[in-house]
Amino acid sequence: MQKRILTINEIYSDNIGDQAIAEALRKFCQVDQGIQVDSVDFSFRKFFLQHKANNSIKKYKRTLRAYVPTILKKVFFLFKNFKNAKLIASLKYDLAIIGGGQLILGKGNFPYSLFLYTYFLKRQGTKIKLVSVGVGENFNEVEKYLIKKSLNIIDSIYLRDKKSIDNLRKIFNKESKFSPDIAYYLHEDNYNYPILKTLKSLICPVAYSVYKRYEKESGNQDLTLDEYKNLWISFIRERLQIFDQVFLSATTIIDFEFTCELKKFFTFQEQKKISFKICQSFHDFIDLAKESSEVLSGRMHALILSHNLGLKIFPFEISKKLQTYNEEYLNKEAKDYKYILLSLQSEILK
Repeated sequence: MQKRILTINEIYSDNIGDQAIAEALRKFCQVDQGIQVDSVDFSFRKFFLQHKANNSIKKYKRTLRAYVPTILKKVFFLFKNFKNAKLIASLKYDLAIIGGGQLILGKGNFPYSLFLYTYFLKRQGTKIKLVSVGVGENFNEVEKYLIKKSLNIIDSIYLRDKKSIDNLRKIFNKESKFSPDIAYYLHEDNYNYPILKTLKSLICPVAYSVYKRYEKESGNQDLTLDEYKNLWISFIRERLQIFDQVFLSATTIIDFEFTCELKKFFTFQEQKKISFKICQSFHDFIDLAKESSEVLSGRMHALILSHNLGLKIFPFEISKKLQTYNEEYLNKEAKDYKYILLSLQSEILK
């Protein structure tokens, strides 16, 4: 009889890192033809989010939502997706893996998504596992309650770093095991590693709004928008002194929009050495990274995908998870994390 596995993550996010996570987890689960793997979005998105011509309309809607009280947004989210979670669970999977990314966070709708999925899946008798997930630090009482309820019915928990393991123990009194970020499963031994003499640098600036979101938790400076832009301009100019060419790209739409804003600050001679590259998928990003010898980014999965290729990694520590990644991951080669994931595969999928 065919085994049915459901993977749950931010598969329809516009973040290329989330797309890479979704693909890596699907491959991790699809070990043979006797397994059927289905995937759903952790945040209950139905369609892939693309940067379309009606982006101004989307911005208008986001502005309107900003005036809706947070508690009403949460209640609406629960009621809106109650039937969705129930319908997905009714398909009766043998195993559901909620995995990849920083999914245990006290912000947005993540605690509510976790509760809906775990509640209905467990009612159908589905085994549930958390795999390669990060855990934040700050939660309000409602978020703690929902996450604790979910954790109590999850069968196994595998977290992607020691900091997350400590947070889970301290905040939720739950033990867990270590499993590396699932994107390392995309590492291939036969990758054509870049030749460092190519003298091309890949820089992925991060939007100012993201910097401000993590400013307090990371202990970073309180920078104005102009100061923040100047910081990235200085990074780029430093690389222009060393490298024959600098690629500027991003793993999210808002990051790329911010990156394009920087173009006007460079001279004509500088712009001749700069290439702005939009990546529609993580495959595009990998192709771009293969042409480079180093990457500088404040997005974790831009770093991981580049680490998989053997590039020199320079994290811009915009958040605690980037600080943790720098401390815990970059002292080993990417292949080491792939081997750990392979060693855990049969245990996680049973």
